Amino acid sequence: MFIRKISLLAAIVTTLLPTMARAQDADTALKRIQQTKAVTIGFRESAAPFAYLDEGRQASGYSVAICNRIAQEIGRKLNIPHIEIRYVPVTPQTRIPLIANGTIDIECGTTVNSLGRQEQVDFSYAVALAEGRLLVKKNSGIQDLSDLNGKIIALAAGTTAERYVRAVLDRTKINVRVLQVRDNAEGLLAVNSRRVDAFVNDAVLLGGVLRTAQNKDDLAIVGKPLSFEQVAFMVGKNNSGLLTIINGTIARMLASGDLHRLYDQWITPYGVPIDGAVDALFKIEAIAE
Repeated sequence: MFIRKISLLAAIVTTLLPTMARAQDADTALKRIQQTKAVTIGFRESAAPFAYLDEGRQASGYSVAICNRIAQEIGRKLNIPHIEIRYVPVTPQTRIPLIANGTIDIECGTTVNSLGRQEQVDFSYAVALAEGRLLVKKNSGIQDLSDLNGKIIALAAGTTAERYVRAVLDRTKINVRVLQVRDNAEGLLAVNSRRVDAFVNDAVLLGGVLRTAQNKDDLAIVGKPLSFEQVAFMVGKNNSGLLTIINGTIARMLASGDLHRLYDQWITPYGVPIDGAVDALFKIEAIAE
């Protein structure tokens, strides 16, 4: 009987060891922040108006502004009065690996929350909605995806655009060739050089590309929305403490109207105001104290 009890205990301990190990690994980002007295934020350098380098080569944009507030709240929660904020550039290809390996604590850019990505990282409350559309030459005659049969489109590698565009193409039986580009700047270059007939991405990001283009009068954003997705911030797995601070900050900013003001400053001028689905999302996420 005694031997059987020992065997049973050993089996229970063996079963619990992975869980105990995961518990010990929990909230590694907060521990790292406590030790370094700094929050490391991953941001995109050319994804205006969400995140980009401004004329002074400083991290700027809607997502960056929210994450600055989040960093200050982390400092308050951890009793770090003058917490440092460090910015690390990321791309669609590097953002998840840099979160997963602990190089950055929070990714604050244009990342869409998806089930596939949730297997690798965790996401905050949404801070915006993404709608995929087309950037084309005005004289191309292209008005919607159906006009692209037999043509070439550019998609940024590592984004969800490739998934939803291919799904639409399969469903509609439109024959399109796909050229992968690194980022929005390369997508614009591909359209201008006529290597592709259209660049597909979030409408707000395309608006940012259009604003910085030297030949903006020659370009247009067209087509019905191809997607409806949530833009959110990424953190590493098993960092519930950090995620609670992030979500609490977003909820309080929504309740106070501060996030609405940032949205109107950065996003509304790009043609996506706070109404309809965005308004409903913000009301739902303004969780009470």
